[in-house]
Amino acid sequence: MYCKNCGQKLNEGAQFCTICGHKVNPVNQVEVSRGPEDNPKITVRRKSSKAIPIIACLLVVILIVGTGIATGWAAPLRAKYNVSLGDKYIKEGNTEKAIVAMEKANSIDRKNIDSRLKLAELYIDAKQEDKAKALLKEALALDNTNQSTYVMLA
Repeated sequence: MYCKNCGQKLNEGAQFCTICGHKVNPVNQVEVSRGPEDNPKITVRRKSSKAIPIIACLLVVILIVGTGIATGWAAPLRAKYNVSLGDKYIKEGNTEKAIVAMEKANSIDRKNIDSRLKLAELYIDAKQEDKAKALLKEALALDNTNQSTYVMLA
């Protein structure tokens, strides 16, 4: 091994050059050898790094979390967001956008009775009674103790 700063030959395992005092980098060590043409040949050796297994583990964790989010961990949050978006459109008087938001909420969370009842009301306002009745029957199948469902069906 040779010092990258002054070219002095270094002892194996040296941490500093004995001539110039330059610190020897343990990760990138420079080795100079003479070729057949008597020209110096520089080779850089890198010590193995522990970063690769750590990065691999992080990627696996990110993949697992991402898959969990995509497959259902975040579904209740997405459904709740769409219900609140539908409520906002209802307040604004935009029935069409409210229907789209509530339909999306129902497709995400198939057991949400409140969003079904709100969507049924929107269908009734939009003169789509058949869709409203089908939703109310689904709501009854999920929870037959909810009196609001019976009132709306009457």
